[in-house]
Amino acid sequence: MQMINWYSHALVTCSKKVVSSLVALCAASVLSGFAAQDQSGLEGAHVLVFSKTAGFRHDSIAKGQATLEALGKANGFEVTTTEDAHAFTAESLMAYDAVVFFNTTGDVLDEPQQQALEGFVRAGHGVLGMHSATDTESDGKWPWYTALMGAHFKAHPEIQEARLVVASPEDPAIINNPAFAGKVEIRVKDEWYDFRNESPNVHPILLVDRQSYTGSTATGLSPIVWSNRYDGGRAFYIGLGHRIELYDTPMLQELMLDGLKFVLVPR
Repeated sequence: MQMINWYSHALVTCSKKVVSSLVALCAASVLSGFAAQDQSGLEGAHVLVFSKTAGFRHDSIAKGQATLEALGKANGFEVTTTEDAHAFTAESLMAYDAVVFFNTTGDVLDEPQQQALEGFVRAGHGVLGMHSATDTESDGKWPWYTALMGAHFKAHPEIQEARLVVASPEDPAIINNPAFAGKVEIRVKDEWYDFRNESPNVHPILLVDRQSYTGSTATGLSPIVWSNRYDGGRAFYIGLGHRIELYDTPMLQELMLDGLKFVLVPR
């Protein structure tokens, strides 16, 4: 009888260990779907993801927020999401190392809030702009934001596939990106912006071939992903991100990670 009881206890203990291992394996499997890289520059950072819209609202906002949160868990940084512009005060922004303007549109910050962001950047912090971040504060009353982002949205045709060409093969956003392993170009389906007020000071990382799709008012190769050093801080802009499906791709996840690493200057 004692032998049977011992055997039953051992079997239950073993089963619990197996279940625990399976749970851990499943959790690791879930996170493994999100790009992870060298955590230097990311680990321990606190990122504010701002998604307020005062114009068109992208269906991909919720997916993008969830993707950034998962990337944060996989790479050791904390993500706070908000659509409350009251987060933009000098005191509140002190809690963050970088801000993401995630598919924001329209006039989303009042003048004191704009000044708070300017102070944040001048203190050596950075901003990652996703897709319609360039369709934000577009009334021309805040030229500082235009210069920080590097351009403003002008127009776009219907969603379609386009050819993307590497402009800076030495950039970490390309070197670390599995989509560009051994390649100088790829094809991606998304909504492709034409821009106005482009800054000549940005550093192009990816170019879009305007002749590879229809409806663009521009010609030739134009920057669609770039970095920018401005007014004591840094910005990184990713023109992709309209389609929900793109946030499941290692290509876009890696661009977001390396964009964050660029704007997270040494603290």
